[in-house]
Amino acid sequence: MISWLLALGLLVSCGPRGGEPEPVAEPVEQEPAPTVTPTESQSAMYRALSARDGAAPCEEVEALSTTPVEDLVWLTEHTTSPPWVGTRAATCLLTGHADEVAELLAQWVTDPATLGFGLLVLGNLDLLAPELAVELATLALEQGPDPEAARTRIATSTHPEVLDLLDAP
Repeated sequence: MISWLLALGLLVSCGPRGGEPEPVAEPVEQEPAPTVTPTESQSAMYRALSARDGAAPCEEVEALSTTPVEDLVWLTEHTTSPPWVGTRAATCLLTGHADEVAELLAQWVTDPATLGFGLLVLGNLDLLAPELAVELATLALEQGPDPEAARTRIATSTHPEVLDLLDAP
């Protein structure tokens, strides 16, 4: 009984003085996240890439758009489900448009938020011109979020110039 009264006394004595209530923070209104609506061609490409088995080849997917590179990039940035849609779109970019999206590929191999795409790039360096493959592998080793995982994937390359990076100090 006494401990209860003691706790009540502490609660009352630690409260605000002078009878004025403490200011209450106003709730901050947050704007809803913008809705991303795919174009007709992006939706068609999404459907073509979303089949669990037997997705259409990149050439057929790209034929669904007048701006295939931009739409494939859009799919990698905005598709979360099923997860293989973004991966297949990224593979199409790697196999047919690597030079056009070299800056994006460089971002993928250095940004922790795109680690999965970065590892996809590093596992497919042989699809790229040797110069670009060396540039991306170097970035991954020097600035990437997981240099050890990068080394493992780089080691699978058949480009001698890329493999030489693994011997560099």
